[in-house]
Formats: sequence, structure tokens, C-alpha cells
Amino acid sequence: MDPALHRPQNPSPLTRARSRPLTLLRERLFDRLDLWVFPLMLGVGKKVFDGGVVPANLTLLEPPVASSTGAVLLRYGLGAGTPGTGDMRREDRGTAQS
Repeated sequence: MDPALHRPQNPSPLTRARSRPLTLLRERLFDRLDLWVFPLMLGVGKKVFDGGVVPANLTLLEPPVASSTGAVLLRYGLGAGTPGTGDMRREDRGTAQS
């Protein structure tokens, strides 16, 4: 593995420098993914995952943190395996399966 990937980097928002973070996600070369969710719907603009990403299971590493304005920080780690998919049209979606 390239030692340069382990050097501390200045965080850059995905919308400004999308190619490097997307490469890290695609190649599963990350230990932690900090995802900020803001209560804002723009409708148009740059798509962060425009070319898609390789499906991956993520594990929430710590409880979500919310700001007074409603922004939420979600901190994930890379989980094992590949996520399964289902049919979102099914009536029982979202219910616990035994």
C-alpha cells in the first residue's frame, strides 16, 4: 500500500475535489468516512456520486452528532462484506426480519 495514503491530509469537501475521495471509496482505501448531512435541498448541482461507487457495508463508529442548525455528523468505518439489496416496493420493507 502506498505510504502517501497514510499521511495526514487536509480535509477537502467532496464537491470541490471529488476524484480523489471517490477513488478511495471505490478502492475501499479508507478507515473512516465522515459524512455531514445538512438540512438543505438544492435540487440541482453537482452530484457527489455521479459515476456511482462500489457497494460497501459501513458501520456507524459513534453516535451521530447534531448541530444547533440541524446538520448531522455521521462517522462510519468500513464494514465487512457486500451489502444485500432488496425490493423497496415490498409492503414489509423496513420491518425487522426474524
